[in-house]
Amino acid sequence: MEEQRRKIDDIVDDEDVGPFTELGPKAYAVGTFEITDAVKNAFDDLPLDPYCGAGRGAATQGRHRYRRYDDFKATYDPGLGRWRLELLPHRPFIQHPKFNKAVGGIARHLEPLKVHPETEMNSIFNTFGFDKSQPIHAKIHQIRVITTKDIQGIAIAEGAHRDGQEWQIVAVFDRVNVKGGQSQFLPTGGGEPFFARTLEPGEVVCNEDAKMWHNATDLSPEDEDRPGHRDIFIVATNRWHKRRYGTDFEEASLRNGESDWATEHPDEVAEVREAS
Repeated sequence: MEEQRRKIDDIVDDEDVGPFTELGPKAYAVGTFEITDAVKNAFDDLPLDPYCGAGRGAATQGRHRYRRYDDFKATYDPGLGRWRLELLPHRPFIQHPKFNKAVGGIARHLEPLKVHPETEMNSIFNTFGFDKSQPIHAKIHQIRVITTKDIQGIAIAEGAHRDGQEWQIVAVFDRVNVKGGQSQFLPTGGGEPFFARTLEPGEVVCNEDAKMWHNATDLSPEDEDRPGHRDIFIVATNRWHKRRYGTDFEEASLRNGESDWATEHPDEVAEVREAS
């Protein structure tokens, strides 16, 4: 077991990545990004996420989240003066259980994106001043969380956490009849948020994952007689040579077993059962 822990720690390390963006000493920043109609409209065609009933998501019996997912390699083209996005072969999404206590250690087979979000990602990488001298690995999750008077919009199944990436990006495409969904950063290990902001459509936040936990508050409808939703990209981002992609990373994550959210959060499990 110790050998396996060393292997995953070698893959998911906490090297200082401050010099590779313009986030500055706070290690996070908020900006704006360009949205194309093609990508915005594609949120209307997302399948139900078959894994969203894990962790806190059990409160909705897995009815609240819709998702597509793909991996990309982003390379800056000086001739064109922009980042180019190359779609990588589709693979399951896997997180190590030390980072995701709800569905870590599980190979999640998600439907691929139907759009190519190069415009959006070029805008986001420029907004935060990502180093143009080396390629980037971007794990893009296209997500819609819905909420009604009967369905709570669970924003994050595992609560405040880290992702085990170098940077985490959340870009908001739309908010319709919702309140909540506030983005938060907390000290590693927990505590009161030192950043709390509800991002509007066209706003994006980026943070260095090793230096803080992130969280988002749940959604509820402003008008309970109508459904509501929030559309976002979550982009787990790493320098290409530190990518979380391929068989080495997946095998190291899977060999360490599955997460056990129920054991680590017994009070929340009891609350979920009572609400159900």
